Amino acid sequence: MEKVTDFRTWVSGVTFKDVEKAPLFSEVQQHVADLLEGRILIGHAINNDLRALLLTHPPSHIRDTAKYEQLHTIAKTKRPKLKALAKLVLGIDIQENEHSSVIDAQATMEVYKRYQSLWEGTLARQAKILQAKKSGKKGAKKSNNSNIKKKSPVNLNSAAPTASSASSSDWWNESAMTTA
Repeated sequence: MEKVTDFRTWVSGVTFKDVEKAPLFSEVQQHVADLLEGRILIGHAINNDLRALLLTHPPSHIRDTAKYEQLHTIAKTKRPKLKALAKLVLGIDIQENEHSSVIDAQATMEVYKRYQSLWEGTLARQAKILQAKKSGKKGAKKSNNSNIKKKSPVNLNSAAPTASSASSSDWWNESAMTTA
């Protein structure tokens, strides 16, 4: 076993105290693999985490907010940072000091939930088209977009959500959050 010399706390949020009595890597790896089996994995730049854990997950079961094209458009970059997406989509500031994996996960989930129906609808249509192509049906390339329920565009000039306008799932309105 190698001794850790730098926890990269400014990036990871991990300190020596966090890992002092931690389980073995192999135990954590197996536990995470068991948790993920057959499930949709939602994350931001999730392949970094999977690579660190030496795990894989079926691409069809991954929803990566760093790779979703609608979010690329909003962030005006093909590599949006979670901090930028939290500000643009949720109207909140995160990662001001040390990273908190909990806050990052909550922000990622909230960003995903804002686009969930559009995202999942697109994936379902793509799967239907692919299935039609495999079965050799005519017109498989056409997609019926008439039933698409589009979300309102994000107004980048609008104010951040307030406690009075927030839903019960707006976790950032609790004491751990600062708004701009």
